[in-house]
Amino acid sequence: MFNDYAKYYDAFYSHKTQEDIDYIKSLISKYHPVTKNVLSFGCGTGRHEFLLSEDYKVTGVDRSSEMLVIANDCRQTENNEFVLGDIRNVKLGKKFDTCVSLFHILDYLSTNKDLAEVFSNAHQHLNDDGLFVFDVWYGPAVLHIKPEERTQTTQEITKKCTPTLLENKNVVKVKYDFLENNKHVFSETHVMRYYFLPELLEILENTGFEIITTEEWITKDTPSINTWSVCVVCRKKK
Repeated sequence: MFNDYAKYYDAFYSHKTQEDIDYIKSLISKYHPVTKNVLSFGCGTGRHEFLLSEDYKVTGVDRSSEMLVIANDCRQTENNEFVLGDIRNVKLGKKFDTCVSLFHILDYLSTNKDLAEVFSNAHQHLNDDGLFVFDVWYGPAVLHIKPEERTQTTQEITKKCTPTLLENKNVVKVKYDFLENNKHVFSETHVMRYYFLPELLEILENTGFEIITTEEWITKDTPSINTWSVCVVCRKKK
């Protein structure tokens, strides 16, 4: 995934970046204001990490070499670095004050084993009382709203999203078709998992975290059947 997609990624998602970062910074300021360095699991092309590096030292990790080429070419600063690695088991040899995993990275994990490995790895990379912030698709909302076909066009590029909800597996299989000047270029299929809070919170607690809050992304409202994206904020136990 995100091989051919990488060069189109920013064209479709760059408009969200500043609002996302303002929200993340507000959480860090509120719950761990002493944060000086941030670890980002699943940094992609480095859009969020570039803006976070205005206030923190940032290390971004991603398993897509195509994404990291863009991050290093376009968003390298003296306050950030980008590392090729798997967030389940990458070992960086240093600790961080805050770890984030943004833009539904954890939805790409298909099993509870994968999820527990990521949580354990975040725990190992955090200082005592370190903050861990991530967002996921919220199961009650996915089942209530239902995924829909969507088409986005920017400049001369069109992205068509065709989702298939697999309720017995708690996943949505999303086929992306990309067209340039109305000519099909390539397709990718992403399998996206949605979560329910009890399973998330249990795995977090079993991997050494205490929950601070769960809230609707950006709005900070209590999650509901209309909340597609939920943000989880937790802290490493001593």
